[in-house]
Amino acid sequence: MPTSEPEMKDYGFATHLLREGILSADQHRAVTEAMGVSDRRADTVALDLGLVSEATLIHALGRFHSSRPVTAVELASIGEGLSRIISPRIARRYEIVPFRIEGRKLLLANLNPENLQIEDELGLMTGLMVTSFVGLEVRVYEALHRLYDLQMPPLIAGVLRRLANGEIGTTRAKGSHTPATSTKPVIGDDTSPPSASKWQRLVAKSRARGEAVAARELEISDEDLVLFPSLRHEHDNGGDTLDTPAAAPEGPVAGPVASSGGSSSDSAPETGTAEAATEAADLSPETLLARASIELQDAEMREDIADALLDFCAPFFRRRMTLTLHKDSIIGWHGAGEGIDAAAVKAISIPVGEPSVFSGLLQGTSFWIGGLPPMPRNLDLMLGLGDTEPRECIILPVTLRKKPVCFLYGDNIEQGVSKAPVAHLRRLVAKAGLAFEVYLLKGKIRSL
Repeated sequence: MPTSEPEMKDYGFATHLLREGILSADQHRAVTEAMGVSDRRADTVALDLGLVSEATLIHALGRFHSSRPVTAVELASIGEGLSRIISPRIARRYEIVPFRIEGRKLLLANLNPENLQIEDELGLMTGLMVTSFVGLEVRVYEALHRLYDLQMPPLIAGVLRRLANGEIGTTRAKGSHTPATSTKPVIGDDTSPPSASKWQRLVAKSRARGEAVAARELEISDEDLVLFPSLRHEHDNGGDTLDTPAAAPEGPVAGPVASSGGSSSDSAPETGTAEAATEAADLSPETLLARASIELQDAEMREDIADALLDFCAPFFRRRMTLTLHKDSIIGWHGAGEGIDAAAVKAISIPVGEPSVFSGLLQGTSFWIGGLPPMPRNLDLMLGLGDTEPRECIILPVTLRKKPVCFLYGDNIEQGVSKAPVAHLRRLVAKAGLAFEVYLLKGKIRSL
């Protein structure tokens, strides 16, 4: 279970406390410095330093997020029956706790109430209208520990213990739960790999289909070769990887124009982590695709689909992202790799009606390979990449019923993407589209 990280908005809450006069300039500096060391949120750090009372913090947090706050008493009164409405794995992953049902409305304690994707996800899973309420990090973790067996970080456990003993200058709410301080392991998160026989069957089955089957509908077309000349070598050699680019075709090129894709002298892309480098050396794209198929098949939530896409890409791209369509904008979803900041990725918001590298993909183009065109909205994408422009990138849409639902992005910063297994990536996003369809069908079944 990943612990909550101090996002850009949370540093903003520390500044909000300063602007409201709740923290002095010196206290604000102490809070932000402690946040960087502890990786905890501003409200937790302010409590730990004894600078602000719990009551003052929860009301300030509600004003900052323009959300009604959920109190310690409300979280302490949650029964186990209500907690079963979502699985422990989902509660721990999203750091959320359902605390009340009013008719067909589910009230949710949420550390990130602005993340509307969480409400969409829970609405689909439960068949209820979901409304998020902001909660203090320590109280949400207290409820997660009691109801879902989440192992609490030491700092949060220590703050809760001091709150219970009245050591932080606040009175503990009647009926609130005192957390156990034992570090029992988190249960219910089965991360064990599939059995060897299952692995072997899936890999063999996938290999048997071969690149020719690579979904005949996904093969590289003549139109693709015109738009992206660097694919010609891949096409001529069975679709394994991009390698040496061919000369551009004579005459005008219709559609988006991409760069040549790098020369054969490009070195293999660095992966950003030792684990990814080892995986790239040991596993073929076909084997990685078989593993991604298992992850997509077992996807319990949309986050699992994003994880499967990024895991597959780790050996091939130094930076990778997923972006999703929400109403009329393309927004950042998840990112990994060199210089990628989670908060910067989530801050990406590109209106679909404005020109960007996604314009052709939204209209049915199968993928994009090349540099980022000089369009103002592509600067939003650059900010999510740490403001470092890639030499070239690859972007593929994940489609559901022929409409894009999200996008997979990869680059190697100053290097090209000539080693990218395009045929496998196209199969991957096709599988992800099916995973989205199954996910939606499961939601419909639950709501009937």
